[in-house]
Amino acid sequence: MPERTVNQDFVGLKTVNCAFYGAILRESMTDKSQSAEEAPEPKREIDPRLLEILICPKTRGPLSYDRAKQELVSKRAKLAYPIRRGVPIMLPDEARKLG
Repeated sequence: MPERTVNQDFVGLKTVNCAFYGAILRESMTDKSQSAEEAPEPKREIDPRLLEILICPKTRGPLSYDRAKQELVSKRAKLAYPIRRGVPIMLPDEARKLG
């Protein structure tokens, strides 16, 4: 059996995390109780497993969940990332700047 390098292990871990993140997103988006035509959409809860693995894309630091505003807040970056239809939008350009 060939030896695995640390880099290969990291890539494997990254792939597993991406697959896990994708599975959680698919699971959270398959809410059969609501039709697409209904508006406005009620606030959805974020899966706690997703909150554990998400980090700020700008600082790579932790995020806190603001349930009332449906945002993930990075205190270090002073940004609040929106959550739309239960999906966190992790783009700094889409984030709201905090005072």
